Order: sequence, then C-alpha cells, then structure tokens
Amino acid sequence: MYANKRVKLIAATAGNGVIGRSDGSIPWQGLVHSDMIRFRDLTSKPGENSVVAGRVTWDSLPAKFRPLPNRQNIVVTRNEALVINDPAVLIAHSIEEAIEKADTQIVWVIGGRQIYEKAMPYVDELHITRICGEFVGSVEFPYKAKDKFGWEYAGDQENEEDPLDKIYSAYVVFRKK
Repeated sequence: MYANKRVKLIAATAGNGVIGRSDGSIPWQGLVHSDMIRFRDLTSKPGENSVVAGRVTWDSLPAKFRPLPNRQNIVVTRNEALVINDPAVLIAHSIEEAIEKADTQIVWVIGGRQIYEKAMPYVDELHITRICGEFVGSVEFPYKAKDKFGWEYAGDQENEEDPLDKIYSAYVVFRKK
C-alpha cells in the first residue's frame, strides 16, 4: 500500500510505560538531552523525512520549534475545521492520509498514543528510548497494539555520555518481521 515509503515510529518510554501527560507534556522534559539530540538527528533530513504528529503532540511543541525544521510536518486531527496558518504544515484526518501526503520516503510517527496505535500496522521500525525510572503520567505507549505485530530485536545502544543528561536511558530498535 505504501511500498515506496518506510514508516518508522520514534518514542521515549519510562519503565512503567508512560510516554507523557494528557496536556502533551513529557514528565522527563529537559532531563534526557541525548534523547532530544537523537530525535533531531534521526528525523531531520531535509527532503528525506516527514514527521507525523497528533494535534495534542503538535500543540505541545514549543512555538519557536514549530514547524520542526528540516523535515515535512504533518498534523493528524479529527477536527475537520482545524487550520494551522503555516504553509509548511500539512493537515491530515487519518494516519493513512498522513502517510499518503508525505512527499518523502521516510515517515516518522512522533506521537501521541492514539497516533502510535493507529500507525502500528504500517510501521516498519520502532525506535524506542527507554527512560530509566517510573514517572507519573496518564499517557502510556500502546504496547498491546505493538504486540499484535511480529517484531524482532534489531539492536540497542547505551547513550553516549552527555553531561546534560540527568537520567540514564538506552536506545532500542525493533524491526517488523
């Protein structure tokens, strides 16, 4: 269906599965600098990458970073009347429409939970940062949706020493079998 595109999911999860709060904020914001560097490095290749975010995730990005530079930005919303006054941002009303609208070969799904869950059937790779510790938050990664599909462990790496990191994390990649 999307043979010419690769769909990748990128997320950071706490030990208890939390990925965020209902307001779109991240409980460990500012504590794992290396994760933000990895996110930027993986997703921002001009002309090569698109990012797909749900509307709450989009709204949670600081205005000075919207749209995310050096990548095509697509916001998924159920709100048919939503307007984002930026010609660099596309609006889609389903994950399928977002993937179709992407004019790049690599499409990164960047959250939130509902978007992750809906994208799972199309995802080729999962890029997960495991944040050490448990955090309070009402939004959890959709592990049940993930477990419906066959994934094979493709490797991990410890984060390189980053003096700005306040919490340990590890990076894991899974590929669809």
